[in-house]
Amino acid sequence: MRIPIAKEIQEKINNGDVLIAVDWFKWTLFGLRFTYHTAPDKRWSCSKLHAIERNDFSNEEYASGYEIDDKFLRLSPFKNFGIPLKGQGYVCGLSLESDGIYYDFIYETEYLAHIKVKMTEDGIFEGKIIVPPTWDLTKREKVLLYSAKNVNVVCTDILGRAA
Repeated sequence: MRIPIAKEIQEKINNGDVLIAVDWFKWTLFGLRFTYHTAPDKRWSCSKLHAIERNDFSNEEYASGYEIDDKFLRLSPFKNFGIPLKGQGYVCGLSLESDGIYYDFIYETEYLAHIKVKMTEDGIFEGKIIVPPTWDLTKREKVLLYSAKNVNVVCTDILGRAA
């Protein structure tokens, strides 16, 4: 799937805002809705939300964007994605952090929890998983596959600091 960056979002980025995240939702009647989160900088500040609903994102207004493999959009076991987690999930957004790109997964097996998984631009797992701050150390270890080695599973608070 191509995640388009609309011209108005690109203008905000060119004028000093930072693109923090992109979320999407597929409506049955209206097609895809993309929500872009921008902010003046990466420090703690209110982000601005910009929602765009379209059926066709192919015109030149949406020439720039990100590519994500369609396999991540379907509910599948995490091991099919190369991620050492038990259970299954799918991607519903991207988060652009200072240390790389994180896919925002809906973790269906854990009551629809949102987890962030660090990935390369080619969609390969990079060894870091951010789970909700309510997960204790026991729960973090329980969801990992036994074969998981050198995987950094962290909890962060609302400011992105390790809890």
